[in-house]
Amino acid sequence: MKASLTLFILSLLIGANGAHAQQLPALSWNAVRGAVSYEYQIAADPHFSSLVLGKGLGKGVGQTYNLSATLDKTVPNGSYYWRVRALTAKNAVGKWSGVRRIVKGWSIAPQITGGAGVAVNWPTTPLVLRWTSVTAARSSRTVSIGLTSSR
Repeated sequence: MKASLTLFILSLLIGANGAHAQQLPALSWNAVRGAVSYEYQIAADPHFSSLVLGKGLGKGVGQTYNLSATLDKTVPNGSYYWRVRALTAKNAVGKWSGVRRIVKGWSIAPQITGGAGVAVNWPTTPLVLRWTSVTAARSSRTVSIGLTSSR
């Protein structure tokens, strides 16, 4: 099967080739007539020698029956490249699509909204910290508290 894919990227998610994004979005493509599944690759280099997160669904190399794929873990900031190709029911493969580049650069940080600069007098005035959420953050990792003594 010599199928060619017409890739499209939802402009609301990442825009044009080489666009900057806070996180890697779902990668999406158009259907190819005769295809029953699709193989995709996501790599840290345009030659696909540095595939991200290994192989399997949700990894940097995978096969899906869908017209989109996502990674199941976050990746560090940097440039990432992806491509996709069609497969038939007999696993004949089409040509790889053109390579698309996405630049991931997470620049959003949570903002403290409560608890900054307050005096704590345990147990009558406990310390309560509050901060804004960050879109696509999977967890909060570190809270640092500096102590000063009034004695």
